[in-house]
This record gives sequence, C-alpha cells and structure tokens, in this order.
Amino acid sequence: PADRIEVVGENGSAELDVDGTIRVFGIRPETIAVSVDYDAALHNEHVHFVDCIRSGKPPEVVTLGEAITGLAIAEAAMASIESGEAVTAAG
Repeated sequence: PADRIEVVGENGSAELDVDGTIRVFGIRPETIAVSVDYDAALHNEHVHFVDCIRSGKPPEVVTLGEAITGLAIAEAAMASIESGEAVTAAG
C-alpha cells in the first residue's frame, strides 16, 4: 500500500495518501485532491530547523510543546491499534 496517514474518530475517519489525496469517510464522505510538493516541504523544514539553531531562536512553525503533543497522539493511535480500544493521548 501507499504511504498514508489515517485518523479515526467516533464519527468517521480521514486518510491522507502521499499522492496528495485526502479521503474522508463518515457522515459526509468526500475525496479532496491536494497539491503537495513533498521534496520542497522537507527542504523548507530542514532550512527552518537550521535557521533556528543558527539564530538561537525557538521554532515558530511547530513549537516543542506541539511536537510533544503530536508524538503523544501518535503513541495513543498505536496503542489503540494494538489494543483495539479507544486510547486518549496523554498531555
């Protein structure tokens, strides 16, 4: 299967495929085409990271707290997959 991110909630789910397609399942299913240049996005992320290190300024795009929250959500999603039960993210 293609690389993708899937988010599942009580009222449906959404998938983002690396081809730039978002599929929403649930009450109002839809498919959304998104134009994404992944190479440019990764380049911009790296440039911003290096700029923050050089300037000593904290990142403005994604803060450390937001990154930690994202990891907690990912961890809860993996625990939910393993247990088959809903798991709430800590933090």
